[in-house]
Amino acid sequence: MTYRLEFSTLLKIALDENGLIVPLTISAPIKDRQIQAYFDSGATYTVLPRWLGDDLGFDVESGTPTNLRTGSGVMQTYLHYTTFFLGELSFGDVPVCIAKYHDFNRCLLGREGWLQAVRFGLVTYDNQMYLSLYDE
Repeated sequence: MTYRLEFSTLLKIALDENGLIVPLTISAPIKDRQIQAYFDSGATYTVLPRWLGDDLGFDVESGTPTNLRTGSGVMQTYLHYTTFFLGELSFGDVPVCIAKYHDFNRCLLGREGWLQAVRFGLVTYDNQMYLSLYDE
């Protein structure tokens, strides 16, 4: 049996020893910024390093204190809401956690706020991620 889906957006992704890297644009108080984030399908929240939260103009510590459980223990963060873009697709009120401490240095793309709103396809052999809004 064959199944077919159609997608409106194609993202070129990369793959390294740490995982899948997805281009993501974050809309923030001072500026929008394109970043490269590791796609973490097991993570609820998108997580940003403290330096990036500061650079984007978030009043980091005004966010809701949130402890994230990770494979290496508990990570303290501050929860904020923002808009981000994957290709041409826009997602508003996405929860984003900004690390409390400066020792966290990766951007992680979690599920909350966008993945449940899309049809999603991934072909790592071709370094491609396909997306469409679920209701398109």
